[in-house]
Amino acid sequence: MNFDYNDDQKAGFAAFERICREKIAPRAAELDRCAYDRAVAILRENFAVLAGFGYLGLGLPVEEGGS
Repeated sequence: MNFDYNDDQKAGFAAFERICREKIAPRAAELDRCAYDRAVAILRENFAVLAGFGYLGLGLPVEEGGS
């Protein structure tokens, strides 16, 4: 049995890593030291970024709004 990731899976992992590195990680320090209301805004923006790339609906069937 082969448990290696196929090329599509590897590309998906690389894309997710790139998005996190470029869009989410740079704001981590600000998130750690900002006020609660600003932290909530940053988290919502982070979720919007992930949703924009289709990562929030991966675990749901298409019929239920997943990707």
